[in-house]
Amino acid sequence: MGVKGLRPYMPWREADLVDYRGRRVGVDGFLWLFQAISAYIGVLRRDNLSRSHVPHFVNGALRLLDNGIMPVIVFDGVFPPARHARQRSGAGPAPAAAALPVVRAVEVEGVDAGTAEKASPLLPLLAKIVVDAFQEHEDARIRAVQFITTPYEADAQLAYLASLPPSDPHHVHAVVTEDSDLLAFGVQRVLFKFKPASNRVREVCVLDVLEGKKGLRCGVEHPLVFGRPWWTLDKFQAMCVLCGCEYLDNVPDVGLKTAHELMSECSTWQAAVAALRRRGGVGPVPEGYEQRFQRALWYFKHAVVYSPGQRKLVHLTPLPEGGLVMPTFVRPAQRQQQLRNGNGDGGKRRKLEAEAQQQQDSSTSGEESGGGEETDDEGERVQDEEGHDVLGRLLPDDVAQGIAEGRLNPVTRQPFALPPLVAVGGQGPLRASGRSVLGGAGAAAAGGQEGSGDETDDPEDRMAEKE
Repeated sequence: MGVKGLRPYMPWREADLVDYRGRRVGVDGFLWLFQAISAYIGVLRRDNLSRSHVPHFVNGALRLLDNGIMPVIVFDGVFPPARHARQRSGAGPAPAAAALPVVRAVEVEGVDAGTAEKASPLLPLLAKIVVDAFQEHEDARIRAVQFITTPYEADAQLAYLASLPPSDPHHVHAVVTEDSDLLAFGVQRVLFKFKPASNRVREVCVLDVLEGKKGLRCGVEHPLVFGRPWWTLDKFQAMCVLCGCEYLDNVPDVGLKTAHELMSECSTWQAAVAALRRRGGVGPVPEGYEQRFQRALWYFKHAVVYSPGQRKLVHLTPLPEGGLVMPTFVRPAQRQQQLRNGNGDGGKRRKLEAEAQQQQDSSTSGEESGGGEETDDEGERVQDEEGHDVLGRLLPDDVAQGIAEGRLNPVTRQPFALPPLVAVGGQGPLRASGRSVLGGAGAAAAGGQEGSGDETDDPEDRMAEKE
């Protein structure tokens, strides 16, 4: 799903892959996987798995490698606890551990939900088949492609790799995806509309968007207006949460335009939510919304990811000293009652007003919030009803390494046990020559001719003006 309605409103520039020569570029691995298997995902069974989806990965990797780009392909693991929290807030039944790839198939690739659910246990196996095939490939360039399977979400993992300093050997300069969550995570260069048959992509640079850079293209007639210094990454992330994202559903009748308007008028997200409660023409703001909002922001900033340099799990950005402490949110009516109860006590009134102002002025950077293992009297421990840390658990190093390096199934956390693979007729050894023509679903996914990356008839663009 990503952030509801965001992508068409994000200005972009048309780029050529040669612009990224000499760089490392992250790839959303399940995007390529669902493109490759979409035509036959409904008939997948454990006893008919094959390498038929591997050529799509080879072709995509070769397109990047031929332009001097080293791909880093990242696969999803399981649902982070933040997603469980969203489901329990009313978005549907709590998902199973293996459900994250299924949700991505349904939301990003449009795969039928029932079909995707049946294929769910097989998806980590299909990813493992890709990793093994690359390691056995005759082309040394293909064998050198790096894979990471994150214990939780690929979005946060890719954001972490992009956030590393350029001097870090694991840094990625840009990310190939179709998921707008990468923008909300603050990835500076996101490449949309990548096709193995074309060199053209749409690059969205978050900093350019927030600075209101001129000369960019947009898929809608009236794009959103941003500009520094008012629009910071913190405000942009708050807008993404307010309009509805994978970790918090939007308030009914609040879409991207309304969220942008509120964050343009208010200095903090707390003030924006308070304004939303007073606003007519939108659905009611549910109880506990501010707490869930804060948790969603924490996840965008502090999700658990794998550090290939340290070979252990870390937070996307370090937790503030003292951990995450949930602020006390007081609704306007409650605050007025507190002030009335002051009975003219000016000191108490000033104290309450100061506390209210401090709450409104608190930043969403997490400096006063937290998800440590311990709790104290100043705030609640950030965990869901089942006791799971909303940000994800820091698994033992050997387990994290086994998942990330493709030895352990991210769902079962046990060694992979692949069944015998069905031979694909006439496939033979995977070869790099001739760009190996894709068959079936792969060909449809790769579709388009050289230079066809600039589609103007984008369904998302057409739907954007309907909000």
